[in-house]
Amino acid sequence: MQHYLCERITSANCLNEVFNYDELRERGRQDKKFHWAIEMNHASWMYISTYNGVDVADHNIKKWNIYYRTWKYWHSPKHHAFVLAIVVAYDMYKECCEGKFDFEWECAPISFWDFRHILSMQQLQYSPTKCMYPGDDRMRANTKLNKKKQSLSKRGEIPVSKFKKQRLLKTGRCCGDLDKLTHHAEKVITLKRGKICGYCGETTYKVCGICCDEKGSPIPLHYNSKDPKGNTKWLMCFNHYHNDNQFGLAKNDAVMMKTTKKDWYTPSTSNLKEHKEYVQDIIKKASL
Repeated sequence: MQHYLCERITSANCLNEVFNYDELRERGRQDKKFHWAIEMNHASWMYISTYNGVDVADHNIKKWNIYYRTWKYWHSPKHHAFVLAIVVAYDMYKECCEGKFDFEWECAPISFWDFRHILSMQQLQYSPTKCMYPGDDRMRANTKLNKKKQSLSKRGEIPVSKFKKQRLLKTGRCCGDLDKLTHHAEKVITLKRGKICGYCGETTYKVCGICCDEKGSPIPLHYNSKDPKGNTKWLMCFNHYHNDNQFGLAKNDAVMMKTTKKDWYTPSTSNLKEHKEYVQDIIKKASL
């Protein structure tokens, strides 16, 4: 109590502009409940309501145990600021895990020790040449590079808000991870003779060099080809064939679906929606 009064007298009450007021306090229950008033001001109220956070921060700083003995006394305040930044980062991480900022971030937070281990690994693997943080471009690891490499390392960061907006928009450019589809597109082979497309059944001169049938032959698919019937639309057989939501709708899937290729027809929009829901249920049940 004496420590509290000394701090209050030497800090809050010594300000040039302090307006005191009476604050009501109460204690007890029912008939034994009594009230009294204490002297209070805004500066003192702020100190009383926030000094507990300083004690908690000091306790967490002690748990990090980051120090070493050295005659270079200026290292001590530097380490204190460094550890304080880590403690605040862990507190911010726990607030994000509560899901109050974004419901997609809600999860069970890891322990304090696991957070320290992961953070240490990230610090060891990070290089200032990535220029992800302010001041990295002035580090020695960057300044000793030639101008061409420095310009490559000084690429700007992707704005998270714009990236999230593109993901949420139906007409956005971000459509998920397409690396697998790109890998298939790089292996497309052009044929001298036409073959029957594995999706629509029309003639095509392109085959996917990765996808093969049961006999080991590449699957012919329309890739950047115009409709042979004279329509101005480009055929999307290559994309449809590699789409999870259309697995089972290709003409080659007729045997698997216990039908014949003669009975195959181009799926309509309603058929695509129903089949998409059916495939998504299979993925959830199989935990794929």
